[in-house]
Amino acid sequence: EQSCRNTVKTVSKYLGGLPIKGYYCLGMDSIKEINHSVDGVTVTVHGDFTGIDDSLVEGQTIRLSDDQAFTYVHERMNMPDDNTNSARMQRQQDFMDGFMKASKEELKENPSFANDLYDDLMEDSVTNMTGHDVSYLINTFATKKSNGSLHIDGSYHEGKVLDDKEKHGIFEADEASVFNTLSTMLGL
Repeated sequence: EQSCRNTVKTVSKYLGGLPIKGYYCLGMDSIKEINHSVDGVTVTVHGDFTGIDDSLVEGQTIRLSDDQAFTYVHERMNMPDDNTNSARMQRQQDFMDGFMKASKEELKENPSFANDLYDDLMEDSVTNMTGHDVSYLINTFATKKSNGSLHIDGSYHEGKVLDDKEKHGIFEADEASVFNTLSTMLGL
């Protein structure tokens, strides 16, 4: 819960003080169950998974098995193209986009799909949202057209930002890009 509250505070500050009304957090271990709930998420593979999972062939469009889904969104340390974590974040976004598309289809067939998945994941989640909040979001998701994902431009560099004296990747957002993203997202 403390990690979620810290994330809310940081993201709000990052977005110019935009209030964030709720959080819902799942660990990576839930990826398999999320993938399974829609009988596999379809993605176009980004990244060279040679020697990690040879069934994930770069450029190929596939429906991920549950184990492939976990590898696809989790793997970073052994990937040759991911020294900043940005490639993994792109794969995570691809997975989320595929899941959203598949879950919209699932909702057409089974209107209780999202509520059932929420219930199934309750034990593994951390949230400050009420059932009413979640129901509102599910209904909004089911009835509204998605504008897709938004991206904030910026730059990466290495630096020491923690007390562990190790160098870590640091992303510095371009302020104009943050403003433009907020403007698009909120219709400012």
